[in-house]
Amino acid sequence: MHRLTFSAFPILGVSLTGTRLNVMQPWEIARYELSPRLLRIPGVAQVKIVGGVSLNITCWLIQ
Repeated sequence: MHRLTFSAFPILGVSLTGTRLNVMQPWEIARYELSPRLLRIPGVAQVKIVGGVSLNITCWLIQ
């Protein structure tokens, strides 16, 4: 059991949307551009990316 404190809650939430982006681009922007920049800010300990679309490829071999 852990003590629940206000430091356990997020301070900032950001949503990325766009009409000219494909479904993977907002996640890639968050992962490779925004996350590293936010982590360089003094006092920022953690950045979590929640949601998004991951690339899945299914191949069917029909003989």
